[in-house]
Amino acid sequence: MTDKELITDKNLCAGCYLELAIQVCKSSETEPVKKYFDFLWKLKEVKGPFDNDYREIDKYSYIQNGILNIENYKIPFTTFNIREESPIETGFIWFDFTFSESAIQKIFGEEFEITGTNSKNPEILINFLKNLMEKLYAKFPFELAIIGVEVSGQYYLQDLETEMENQPNLKFYVGKDKIEKITESNKNLITIIEK
Repeated sequence: MTDKELITDKNLCAGCYLELAIQVCKSSETEPVKKYFDFLWKLKEVKGPFDNDYREIDKYSYIQNGILNIENYKIPFTTFNIREESPIETGFIWFDFTFSESAIQKIFGEEFEITGTNSKNPEILINFLKNLMEKLYAKFPFELAIIGVEVSGQYYLQDLETEMENQPNLKFYVGKDKIEKITESNKNLITIIEK
């Protein structure tokens, strides 16, 4: 497929999304997330940002499409720049980097189902998301990061400060400075990011 087809083919946008969701900072601060997008769109393995018709767009837009070139694979992705505004004083900015299930299956094979009891994600994508998360943390230490299926906005750092009735099957990533806020019963869900 051409780069344009990877972006414009609506069949590659179907299904659930494997994502890196980062609770960056308070909504009143906009500069930190700009650092993330500045960094992302300069990566040599990333092409974009584009709209749904493969036209170049502003790198700080709410939604952007791109192409990741990784180990002889090209896969489309979508990023979201979400600013919670209700109310802005207590909301957060989220940086989301997502791959659709249909794109994963088209590029890596039908055996990769990101949901269900036999879920299977391409290790190459998980490693990319973890690496990206660590590099973004070095640019600006975020509140919380989660890698999983459609996890953006589902959990906040404050959710980990009290005991969770039903612990999710997820890994949460925080900096060392945040670990003391996490209740003891949730620490098994945490991976500490070393800066």
